Amino acid sequence: MGKKKQIPDRWMDYAPMKEAFLDARIIPIKVPLPDHRFCNDYMYQYKWTPTDVMTGIPNVGLIIDATYKTPPYYDPREFTSQGIEYAKVMCAGHFVPSEEVYQQFSEIVKRFLLDPRNNGKIIAMHCTHGVNRTGYLLCRYLIENLNYPPAQALDTFAMTRGHPVERDNYKEALFNLPIVRRF
Repeated sequence: MGKKKQIPDRWMDYAPMKEAFLDARIIPIKVPLPDHRFCNDYMYQYKWTPTDVMTGIPNVGLIIDATYKTPPYYDPREFTSQGIEYAKVMCAGHFVPSEEVYQQFSEIVKRFLLDPRNNGKIIAMHCTHGVNRTGYLLCRYLIENLNYPPAQALDTFAMTRGHPVERDNYKEALFNLPIVRRF
């Protein structure tokens, strides 16, 4: 008999999503899980599946998965079969994402946003909880591409996600980024 699939630690402590960063067209979310993970009535009240993502964000055009889990928590074909792009950015938890991980994420976002076929479409991005890795990558993108000061990026993320970046090493890394102004 196979190992029972569990809900990730503390996953139920986080809201699925709140709102999108309109100037970046990215909405941070927690990882959606397949229906079979919600095996009882107590867990079912927390249900957040790929179908819920597509229903809750009807204009989603790209899912960026920043978990380190392979295979992913869900089958990406649940999105791609509906015409939604899927991109995996392998990002280990607890450690500040590497420059390579950030550049991969940044290129995926830029490519999507610059494609005229994606006008009006939103990127949904997640790690496990949609808070730390997602927060770091998204805040760094705001700092480096939209000229947000670090404190404003973190505050905006907390307000938009409904949860702040929790890891001090991630916040410190954002404040220690070299200042590069792009006009």
